[in-house]
Amino acid sequence: MSEPNSLYLKVHIKPQQREAFLQEAPKAMAADSMWQHWWDSRSMYHKEPLNEIPGYRAPNHDAILQQFLQERSMAWVERYDAQEEQWTLVSLFFSENYTEILPMLNFFKRLEHYVTPESTGLALIYDYYWGSASIMAFMQYRQGRAELTDYVAFQQIPEAIGQAVNQEMDTIVEALQKEFGD
Repeated sequence: MSEPNSLYLKVHIKPQQREAFLQEAPKAMAADSMWQHWWDSRSMYHKEPLNEIPGYRAPNHDAILQQFLQERSMAWVERYDAQEEQWTLVSLFFSENYTEILPMLNFFKRLEHYVTPESTGLALIYDYYWGSASIMAFMQYRQGRAELTDYVAFQQIPEAIGQAVNQEMDTIVEALQKEFGD
């Protein structure tokens, strides 16, 4: 049995654009060549064809976010720094199933419509907590686009980015341990 991978999102987004994104209703999107390339690079049992990327069933993205933040067993943390215009979203125990993560990848991809061309950031679902260094998904925000890569191992991420992500994850774990105990 595999263990849940961790989710990490950090993106520069203006407050009014973040609010507009949160009010948007989720919807499915077609699986274009970027999605197909990523899907084909994944190793899984009983892989089904990828025709669309489903959206969560909720009135808007904020409803999804609020539901997840209430799920203590997944250890969710959300931070928005209005001064830096930086949004961070973390779940230490998100999912180990590719089909289950598709709606969240849709959520990440839809953010590209709300960031500016100079915005940067990344979304990552990887084995932070259990330490196998595997990556389920790595998406980068740059030049107004969110691009999903075919990375499968943490070592494929540029070293400075990987170190920064793990350092921030370590800090979040320490804060959660202080708040809830070991």
